[in-house]
Amino acid sequence: MSPMPHKYPFAQLRRFLPKIALLFALLLLTQAAAARHIRDTVHFKKAIAEKSKLVLSDSALNEIGIDSILNKIENVHNTLNRIINTTSVGFNTTDIEENLPEIDSNIDIIDENLTLYTNILDVKNLQMFDLLLGSLQSQLTDWRTEIFKFEKDIVLMSDEMGAFKRDTLLKSILADSAFRSLYINEITDLKTKWGFAKKSLSNNLSRINGLQANVSNEYFTTIELQNKSKDLLKKVSVKSVGKEYSFLWEASHDSPVTDDAAESLAHKSYHGQRKILMFYFKRNINDQIWMLLCGALFFLWIFRNYKVIEKNNGFKTTHERKFTFITKFPIIPTLVVLLSIAPFFDLHSPTAYVAIVDFLLVISLSILLSRVWPRNLLPHWFGIGLLYVVLSFTGSVLTPTFNFRLFLLGLNIVSVVFGYLWLQLLKKNTVTFSATLKIVTFIYLGLNIAAIGCNMYGRLSLAKIFSVTAIYGLTQAVALSIFIQ
Repeated sequence: MSPMPHKYPFAQLRRFLPKIALLFALLLLTQAAAARHIRDTVHFKKAIAEKSKLVLSDSALNEIGIDSILNKIENVHNTLNRIINTTSVGFNTTDIEENLPEIDSNIDIIDENLTLYTNILDVKNLQMFDLLLGSLQSQLTDWRTEIFKFEKDIVLMSDEMGAFKRDTLLKSILADSAFRSLYINEITDLKTKWGFAKKSLSNNLSRINGLQANVSNEYFTTIELQNKSKDLLKKVSVKSVGKEYSFLWEASHDSPVTDDAAESLAHKSYHGQRKILMFYFKRNINDQIWMLLCGALFFLWIFRNYKVIEKNNGFKTTHERKFTFITKFPIIPTLVVLLSIAPFFDLHSPTAYVAIVDFLLVISLSILLSRVWPRNLLPHWFGIGLLYVVLSFTGSVLTPTFNFRLFLLGLNIVSVVFGYLWLQLLKKNTVTFSATLKIVTFIYLGLNIAAIGCNMYGRLSLAKIFSVTAIYGLTQAVALSIFIQ
């Protein structure tokens, strides 16, 4: 039996028709309201003029026709509305105004530090300053482009209002007594909008011009500082190799810096390093987060592998695997891995940042090595760690005094002695990557001997570079050998 057709769907449709009609009516009302909003307060209607049989007092205006007159007035109204709306929301410079003081502070920090580095050159910090200034300059260039566009838009809107003001026909229309009597409320509203638009344009132009002056000033400052940093970098190859100061045996008689000046310079150097370090951390927070994430992943990877081994074998076969540095809770090994890869996240980090990272690395290595290295090696390693701390601080001090040079000379001599004893112990003991560590120790000795010669012959910048590079290289060699293991 075939199913009989029924009208149930059409009945359902009839039930929904009133709702559909209501929805459609609401949509039309919304569109009409939007249209009225767009037209805003344009009340110059032709019907009103025709109903009142408007005849302008000036016969020349009558020849134009009421349509042309009302269109001209309506054009003024629409233009003023557009200008008011644009100046209210169209020139958002909040981001520039909020971030410009920070950039100004950062530029001042770099300027202060560059002034210090005219005494003794710090290549790594100079390279970092050059990179940071390039980044700041790029940001300021984008802001200048944005502000220039805002200024251009304001000038164009001012020109539009100026064109209306110079329009003699428009002046005649608004001055006509018959026209004014018929549209007095609308003309009053037009004058109010004119005054508001003019004031809004003036305020925005004043604000934009002031902001543009500040941004441009910072922009040209970055260019000057970048040129200065590049000039200092160029001097590294010339000044560091050439004779910067008197020979050491002559320096006591003609020291270029007094003790008071040296103390002031050391104080400024410390505060400058601290400021640039805070600036670096704030600007490179994403790199620090990624670095910590890598450390967390390494920790979880080792911890999970231990869990898997416990579950499958219960460590019955772990004698086949020699775990020298890895433990079930690898906190110290994770720190060694994390601090070893830290320099690769930013090749242009400040000298103070590298010193802090390597200092934490030396502490982590000392804890780790105290469990696995022969006892006779540990005192010498702790001695190397102490030398690292002292030389790191010395490398950040920019005081070319006679006493400072003597202190650096003493550190280099002690470093040579420690390096020699360390080399003898490496020959007697077998540790991880012994052959590599021996080669690095020879280089360490050579750099310290070169630093002694440079210091004695007035090449202080080069002496500091050799001294810091030697101790950094030795500690990094030990760290990387364990990192690879």
